[in-house]
Amino acid sequence: MKKMIPLAILIVLAATGTLLYYFYPSSPEEFYTTDEAKELINEVYPEAKVDVVQEIIKVTESHAFVPFISEDNYMGASFWGWKNHKWKLTIVENSLLPKIWRIDKEDPEEAYIVWNIHPAMETDKLGIYMHRPRHYYEMNEVEHYEPQFQFEEIYSLKEHTYGAKQIPEDWTITLKNYYRLEEVDYLQEFITGNALMRIGWYPLNEAEEETLPEGGYYQKNGVYDHDEKYQALQYLPMLSEQELERDLGEKE
Repeated sequence: MKKMIPLAILIVLAATGTLLYYFYPSSPEEFYTTDEAKELINEVYPEAKVDVVQEIIKVTESHAFVPFISEDNYMGASFWGWKNHKWKLTIVENSLLPKIWRIDKEDPEEAYIVWNIHPAMETDKLGIYMHRPRHYYEMNEVEHYEPQFQFEEIYSLKEHTYGAKQIPEDWTITLKNYYRLEEVDYLQEFITGNALMRIGWYPLNEAEEETLPEGGYYQKNGVYDHDEKYQALQYLPMLSEQELERDLGEKE
């Protein structure tokens, strides 16, 4: 029995060491090459039919956005996270209209606007808009008025069809002030259908005039989602200038 005790201790120590190694956070290793990423995406999710990986974009030290072109000429993207000492493929979109990628539910500022717009849509620029209209309401026989606010970011598609941009800081500050209560997940509440506030996108030509997307390349369905940690892609509606109150006359 006495001889068995050291052996049992060794087994426990070895198991503990293995668990610590597996779950203890580590600095991410160098990401895959474009060819390696292509092979892994097609292995994990053959429906993607990746033909060309366009670029590896590290949005944080431990998260990567990897846009691609498929064999059937769709523009998709894959999403990766560093977990348990390896790069893990978490989400694949066969075609990617603008969405918001949230990578940490405990930190809603860690959110990125992501897209991969097909050239057949004949869109030169991508507008992202955050808007709350004027709002009147009555409470306890007192009339209240909330003024509108709106923010706009415009991204060129001239050099790249794809992109990943962090939600602007002034947007998140505004949202935090609007929702005030810390326990409210303001970004989740905001994106999923608050009638008074929303983020959306709209396609523009080179003169920053609204244009309608051409072709059906953005209608490709299909998504792979194997997210063991918190990550999520959230839908953004396509808006029109009639909804936005954009004043093109004030543009430089």
